[in-house]
Amino acid sequence: MNQQTFLRVDKNLIDVIDALVLEGMFKSRSRAIKAALMGFIRTKNAERVRAIYEEFISEAISNFRR
Repeated sequence: MNQQTFLRVDKNLIDVIDALVLEGMFKSRSRAIKAALMGFIRTKNAERVRAIYEEFISEAISNFRR
């Protein structure tokens, strides 16, 4: 289910988003902003997974050396 949200965005950022839309990279401002949010969320999730993996490996090595 989609929900609508509203946000205020700096004019310079809107100009960049509009340029991406005009270049055909996105069909609308909304789609460009959604893509940016999804990219941010994917990056944060990847960072979270990486940190968990690194902690796991560190503990495994530590336990192996004992």
